[in-house]
Amino acid sequence: DVYGGSWSWERRSILVRYNDKVYAASMNGMPHGTTTIKGNEFNGHVCIHFTDSKTHETNRVDNLHQSAVKRAKNADW
Repeated sequence: DVYGGSWSWERRSILVRYNDKVYAASMNGMPHGTTTIKGNEFNGHVCIHFTDSKTHETNRVDNLHQSAVKRAKNADW
């Protein structure tokens, strides 16, 4: 639903709540890779990035993800 019913590499600002803390992050909406959880009808995975996290393919900080993380820092839970 977040991507309007279509897969997309577009980065989206998100907030991740873990152990009563909220973290600014970015995600893409394109399933990729071979890692799957059996039975969930989702082939692959999507990526979630936090401040200064690196991609698993290039091992570099992705500027588009970092821009989305910065936007998320201005959001409220």
